[in-house]
Amino acid sequence: MRTTPFPNRRFEKLSSRDADKFVIRLPNGMRSEVDAAADDQFTSMNSFILQAIAEKLDREGRQDLLLDALAEAVVDAKWCATMNRPAWKCGCPDCGSSLVQIEDGE
Repeated sequence: MRTTPFPNRRFEKLSSRDADKFVIRLPNGMRSEVDAAADDQFTSMNSFILQAIAEKLDREGRQDLLLDALAEAVVDAKWCATMNRPAWKCGCPDCGSSLVQIEDGE
């Protein structure tokens, strides 16, 4: 079964004559590895390499989004100054958390 190497990307259909070209140098032995992997996926070496590049770029984009979300969550997190820990994890009376139960009359 042959699948498109870029399911989430839209590329202009170009002939090989009109397509942008870039020459890369592969370390010894890598060409045969790429060729074998491309054969296993019933695709060309070119498509295999383009798919690998696209996946790397997509991963980096997702990683940036996750890091931004994490940074925002850290900034928005409430901190307990009494116990010096995140309020959601604290439970001291100053945080008003239900983790520590204080009985009336004590």
